[in-house]
This record gives sequence, C-alpha cells and structure tokens, in this order.
Amino acid sequence: MPPEDLSLWDNLTLSVKVVETQLGRAHRSEFHCTLAQVQVMKELFSTRSGLRVGELAARLAVMPSNISQIVKGLSAAGLVEQHPMEKDRRIQIVSLTARGRHVAASEVSRNRKEVEAYFACLTGDEKRVMSSLLRKIAAFRQAGIR
Repeated sequence: MPPEDLSLWDNLTLSVKVVETQLGRAHRSEFHCTLAQVQVMKELFSTRSGLRVGELAARLAVMPSNISQIVKGLSAAGLVEQHPMEKDRRIQIVSLTARGRHVAASEVSRNRKEVEAYFACLTGDEKRVMSSLLRKIAAFRQAGIR
C-alpha cells in the first residue's frame, strides 16, 4: 500500500471522528439525543407520511435492526410514533410526533450552521473538489460491494 493511501485514510477517519464527537456532544447536551437519533429524525423530517424501518436503514446505510433500536429510544422520548401501513398492516411506518418535528426542525437549522462552520476553512473550489472525490470513492466502493 502506498504511504499516501494510509495517510489519506488516517486523515479521513480522524476528520470523521472529530465531526461525530463534536456533533454528538452538541446534540446530547441540548435534546438528550444521540447523533444517530438526530440522523433518523432528520430523515423523517424530510417526509410528511413517514418511512418504513427498511427505508430508513437504506437511507442511512445501516442495518434495519440498528434503526429499530434507535426508533425505540425516540419513541420512548415521545419524538416518533409507529403505525401500521394501510395496505399491509404488518409493516410499521415511523413518523415524527409534533414534538419530534419541532426538535428535528431545530436540529436541521443548527446542523446547517455547524456544517458551514466546519467547512469554513475551505474555499468554494476546495469544497467542490472534496465533494467530487468523496462521491467518486463512495461510488467505487458501492460498485465493488454489489
């Protein structure tokens, strides 16, 4: 393995850890939610009708069992509710409660500011290049997994 690959990997994972740690602390302190719970709420916020657990898992690239555990915690906190799908009552739809929609709206707004601050050290061109390279890596890895 070329040394620059390892250095790039180390820098990428360090950057992700720093962001997750900072965002996780910020979310826990205000709403007592984990970063994973906030991510689920943000996905649900994007839809009025709710989503199936499998849809949430696919959107967040995690296992459905992980989403089920996150939904349990959000449900216990009164932030989401589950109800059977009209066409197939065996399938549960997860949606935000009124309180959950309020918390998610606040998180979406705050997240935009945090993301802007995180990338403030980059120029517009650097952001475009970084975004393009990350999409390229993701597409390559996803194609190799299938």
